[in-house]
Amino acid sequence: GALTGTGIKIWDNDVSKIHTGTSVGQVISYGTVQSTREDRVRYDTPTFMGARLAVSSGTGGTGDVGAFYANKFGAFDVDGRIGYRTISGIDTTYDDMIGGSLAVGHTSGLNASFAMGKVDFKATGRDSSTFVGGQLGYTAKIFGVGPTGFAADYYQQKDLNANDWKGESWGLGAQQSFADIGSDVFIGYRNFSFSAPASAGVDPDDVNLVIAGIRVAF
Repeated sequence: GALTGTGIKIWDNDVSKIHTGTSVGQVISYGTVQSTREDRVRYDTPTFMGARLAVSSGTGGTGDVGAFYANKFGAFDVDGRIGYRTISGIDTTYDDMIGGSLAVGHTSGLNASFAMGKVDFKATGRDSSTFVGGQLGYTAKIFGVGPTGFAADYYQQKDLNANDWKGESWGLGAQQSFADIGSDVFIGYRNFSFSAPASAGVDPDDVNLVIAGIRVAF
């Protein structure tokens, strides 16, 4: 899914301070650009030594193939996956996309993840949009009420809304769980920055976001 705050409009950092007409999510969206629902036939292989494959074919000529791997090595948990999808038959903008991720967790509470991907467009002269990002986290046992989590991340995406646009985002967050009542309290900060080609005629300003809340599970 998209990062929180991607619906915010980007403002032009000039004297007039007008918005550019472009939203954060049009420039950087954590690699997600298309969500569709169509009838499909899918087959998942049995899991063998932590690995499995999935293939599907959908109406309109769509197709997917994915590989998944999850296993434990001593104190480490590893989860990796990669997938390819073609949607050219049902979409007028996008041709196909490929992406993958790898996450590693340690019994000490340290964890890290990395993801990257590419989206191809149908339009002549459009560069592929590339995405890369990663996160570092730590889950600690500071209070008796439940685990406390900390995380920092960085994401970058190029050429999503148009050639030579670039979006970058970094964030920090913390979450305290209250296990007995099934609740979490969280707070986070995120910065979005952008660069646009000279032909766009804009100087995109940064977007800064602070979010805090309580999540209750019933």
